[in-house]
Amino acid sequence: MPDFVPPSEVFEIPPKPPAERLAEGSYSIPGATGEATRTKDGEMCTVFSGFPHPRKGAIYPEAIDANNEVKRRTLSTFAPFACKEIIPAFIGFLLTPFSWKIRFAEKFLTNYLREVDYIYLRCTRVPYLKKEYYNNCSKALWDAVSTFLCELGFSAEVSERLGKVVATLFEYDDLYRLYIEDPMRELTREEALASPRKFIDKFVRLAKERDVQSNPKTGQPTGIPSITHKKIADLGRLLGILLLVPRVRRAFRKAIAGVRFEWLQLDEIERFWNLNRYDYDLEGRPFDTRMLEYAHLQAQHAQKVHGGSGYEITKNPETGLYDYQILFYEKTSTPPDDKQPAPLVES
Repeated sequence: MPDFVPPSEVFEIPPKPPAERLAEGSYSIPGATGEATRTKDGEMCTVFSGFPHPRKGAIYPEAIDANNEVKRRTLSTFAPFACKEIIPAFIGFLLTPFSWKIRFAEKFLTNYLREVDYIYLRCTRVPYLKKEYYNNCSKALWDAVSTFLCELGFSAEVSERLGKVVATLFEYDDLYRLYIEDPMRELTREEALASPRKFIDKFVRLAKERDVQSNPKTGQPTGIPSITHKKIADLGRLLGILLLVPRVRRAFRKAIAGVRFEWLQLDEIERFWNLNRYDYDLEGRPFDTRMLEYAHLQAQHAQKVHGGSGYEITKNPETGLYDYQILFYEKTSTPPDDKQPAPLVES
């Protein structure tokens, strides 16, 4: 017997496929026109025709929907610990035996992980991947989180499960990944090992400075604050408090020493796909100059594919986007209809 479904007219919000609803909330889910592939490090990528690089991951609406719910649950669970008002209670907590602290924290994390599993496991295609298929940044975060917790005395099971959850959160959110990878290009493993708190302070400062919204038409910053700005500040404050504890600093150094640090940094693929973001100042560069470079890279790829003799870049004054046209100098050649705008990637 089929399940009963209420008629559409009774709902305040009409039934709609997840992809359409997510798009209304500015979550752009690109449609792949090519095939799945992998990098030399095992990362799963999706091929898009007309682009010089594949895009890391394979984003599908159900995973995005579940991931957004997990992000909200994570923030509501951990954000209160970053409030200034928690400091007196935190000082009292420091006075308890360390083994008690770990037992309490492990029970707390176990309950959090149960909630996360409940959200992800409701999906037909559960967003958890085999570890080798995650992008490099997510794999590095998985290893770092797992090592960090194990060094503090958490069980191997809880350590691995939390590492996997963190990896999954960053697998399906390329903007969150960018907040890690871009500032990390300005940092070194040596800085992290020498002074973890100074390392975190520098990381947070760079991430906040580049958390800038730009107007695509003018290329100028809008001055509109991002909600991510506060998340970055809260994360920095929480890590700063935790790193006051010597044992936590030692565990942090151990995690950094054992991770593939270059996997936490922006690579050529991730850099290309984020050049045209108007909601983040990649490498601290203005939006307009990044869009021009993006158009040149697109045009160079198209020229190579179609065998053109050159290309021409023009700017659309109405949209602020750059268009390119492949040029063919041979009289016998018929240029393909390849003129197309460089699209925006929305978070």
